[in-house]
Amino acid sequence: MKKILSLSLVTAVMAAGLFASPTVLTEKQIQENIDLFPKLFKGQDISVDRAVREDNFDHLEFSAKTPKGMVRFEAFVIKGKEPSIIVGKAFKQSGQPYELPKSTGVIENGVAFSLGHGQEEFYLVTDPECPYCQDYEDDIAKKLDLDKYTIHVIPIALNFHKQAKPMLQWVLSAPTKKDRATRMNTVMSGDSKWKDFIPMKEQREKNDKVLEAAENAAYALGATGTPALFDSNFKKVQNRNKIFE
Repeated sequence: MKKILSLSLVTAVMAAGLFASPTVLTEKQIQENIDLFPKLFKGQDISVDRAVREDNFDHLEFSAKTPKGMVRFEAFVIKGKEPSIIVGKAFKQSGQPYELPKSTGVIENGVAFSLGHGQEEFYLVTDPECPYCQDYEDDIAKKLDLDKYTIHVIPIALNFHKQAKPMLQWVLSAPTKKDRATRMNTVMSGDSKWKDFIPMKEQREKNDKVLEAAENAAYALGATGTPALFDSNFKKVQNRNKIFE
């Protein structure tokens, strides 16, 4: 019998000390996991974004298209006489959540432009309509040492910010990445030039792909809000103002 287990079992399973150095699963190994649960996955528009193998289980990250948009979730496949799949988050004995290795390529592809040219690199997930992001952008413009730092900007449009996407359509339609940075600063400063901009279909579709890549990068980083700052190892910086010190 195959089982689908809830999050209530996750902590108990992981507390057994099953974690070790993971290995990336091949496409064949991923498909083997999916084939174990035909009633769950058959006919579903679901894809696997990342997957690794531990000593006693496989850890997979799924994307599923729904009427409300893309939904992502993690699952843990435990094999044996009765293969089971646990959907939810997992925790180590230390209490820290278990995370899949960061997808470097996905994160880099989500960078729309960069600020500065210093050796210390950071990744910033930001939304132009977010007031906290606007304040942070102002601090970057006034306080950041551009000779010391490079900030790679990953712009997203949060669902509840209805003006963010039109703002970013104007920003991303700039001819160069340097011009994108200038337009982003203009938008963040409260300028309304973006309101008069209507992109052509080809440009809009091109920008939408950039925004999709940025959304994937933000998810890969584990950003849960904006603004969110990450270091060059993709670890979240708890005190994002430290770059101004």
